[in-house]
Amino acid sequence: MSKATPDPLQQLPALKLKLTTAKNLAEIFDFFFDHLSTNMAFIRIGELRPDPHLRETIARSVQPILKSDAIRFDQERMIYISKSKFYHGSMLLNGNPTVFLFFEDINKGAINLYHVATQHAYNGRFTLQPINPPPPPSPN
Repeated sequence: MSKATPDPLQQLPALKLKLTTAKNLAEIFDFFFDHLSTNMAFIRIGELRPDPHLRETIARSVQPILKSDAIRFDQERMIYISKSKFYHGSMLLNGNPTVFLFFEDINKGAINLYHVATQHAYNGRFTLQPINPPPPPSPN
């Protein structure tokens, strides 16, 4: 009798709860790394989908840490799971390994950056503010 493999997406509500409530932000990434990022079934879910607004938010989030306004993205992977409205991915930001996650339905995410020069990991939480489109032009 074979044992059914649990659906890795069932872990996302617990991750979302940690994202919104954890006082120690390392708990968010500990959970992500322990329960999702090493799960091959999870890795196969989703599609590559860059998001310019999310990318800009990530860049602005790390500017104070990297002490630079110019943030260079290399080896960027943004993966979107439409069923869960969830982004996750990795990249090098000015040469520093970075992982992020973002729940589109609540516009909240977290970032983990390992600063190579200081050998210190930085964790942050962010909110992506939706920008309303401008009103249509006046017919006058």
